Amino acid sequence: PAEEIDRIMPVIEGLRSCGALISVDTRHAVTMKAALTAGAGMINDVSALQHDSASLAVAASSQAYICLMHSQGTPQ
Repeated sequence: PAEEIDRIMPVIEGLRSCGALISVDTRHAVTMKAALTAGAGMINDVSALQHDSASLAVAASSQAYICLMHSQGTPQ
């Protein structure tokens, strides 16, 4: 998650003033929360909020759009 946050923060900060809906693609609640705080408005989670037990609470407490995805096998 720390590496994800380091990679996405400059992008979110650069785009948030342009008016576009910014989506964060992650399975990690801490990344979701950081992205939403920075200005993202959508969570896209390939684990359907199942990978990280805190993800559902982050999503539920936000006003963000949620895209629940699925995957076969493990993403490693």
